[in-house]
Amino acid sequence: MPQLILAEGGVFPIMKGLHGEELNPKTGFSIAGTIQGEGKLAGVPSLFIRLYGCNLDCAWKNIDGEEVRCDTPHAIDPEMKKEKWAVEDLLKVVQQNIGNMRHLVITGGEPLLQSKALIAFLEILKRWREDIHVTVETNGTIFSNSLKKYVDLFSVSPKLSSSTYRKNPHVLESLEFNVEKFALARLRNKIDLQLKFVVSSEEDMKEIEVRFKEVLQHVTDDDVLLMPMGIGDASYQEIQKKVCQWAIERGWRFAPRLHLTLFGHVENT
Repeated sequence: MPQLILAEGGVFPIMKGLHGEELNPKTGFSIAGTIQGEGKLAGVPSLFIRLYGCNLDCAWKNIDGEEVRCDTPHAIDPEMKKEKWAVEDLLKVVQQNIGNMRHLVITGGEPLLQSKALIAFLEILKRWREDIHVTVETNGTIFSNSLKKYVDLFSVSPKLSSSTYRKNPHVLESLEFNVEKFALARLRNKIDLQLKFVVSSEEDMKEIEVRFKEVLQHVTDDDVLLMPMGIGDASYQEIQKKVCQWAIERGWRFAPRLHLTLFGHVENT
């Protein structure tokens, strides 16, 4: 029986656990579900599954020079608790909580590290309900031909040089090549795509336009999203207007983080 490794509380926000136990969602709502806070589907009612493990461990410098680590440390740190789920059990929890929602978001960590088990889960999910829209969020360093048939939207967030990587920096050597595979899947397989870049400076903008020049030729302006770096703090507030301006100048999308506005920097909301 295939298993997926999730971060603690990795199916969220839910009202019922695997054995029917009552839970209290961190959203503060008395219902399961939340909204997608980022990207093309911002504001869409969604249920989330957060897989554990990542092949990067990123940190950024904000405009004040302070280090900002990955905003989901519970999904990447070796010392954090993790949960093993049989794919059939995971489906059962989704069935008990998805209600009127139609969108399921697979996030991480880096979900494609668990491609084989993820495919097994999405296969039974789509058999249960074909109309469920599946988003997979990824850093773009791994591509799976077998996975793409079960995905409706690939949300690819390539890391720029303004990030530092505490492990496996070599995986970024083929980043542009792998990101281009996602772009080609959009064209050949009619899979929706968003390239979501975390931006903190004009140097980041120059890097996007030069480093990903070939990739950008395979996507539309609507597929390219600029998201201000930060977690809703003062630094984030300061940079977001600049990022908005850069997006307007290029005809790309500006990507706010609605969940920070609604819930603050609180995990699993």
